Amino acid sequence: MRKLLFTNLLLFCTILIGCATTENFEKKLNIYVGKTETQLVAGEGIPTSMYENEGIRYLTYSQTESGVIPGTPPNVSTTYIAGKAYTRTTGGTQAIGYTNTCLVTFTIVNKIVTTYQYKGNSCRSY
Repeated sequence: MRKLLFTNLLLFCTILIGCATTENFEKKLNIYVGKTETQLVAGEGIPTSMYENEGIRYLTYSQTESGVIPGTPPNVSTTYIAGKAYTRTTGGTQAIGYTNTCLVTFTIVNKIVTTYQYKGNSCRSY
């Protein structure tokens, strides 16, 4: 039963992630190109970090999520033969750890968003 629940949960997560694409993510980011820095911050919130050099400003947004998908315990069976116990384990799965990150940096020139770049394994959107 637990194995079936784990399999269904994994399948659901795969389907859910499958709907999010980098193409949709880029569409979301492209909305800000040509907009003001104020409009960017109003839409995305306060950036994680900011750097300025020679009048060009870089606003970076960072998102990280870590977690563990729990494993399932093995099936344990004990058989007694002539008063001696024999235990056998079968099945079970290990826990799976994951970390999802996305780092987006917008370039601001004269208070206008001119470009962006992103990196990470979770830079996707629906």
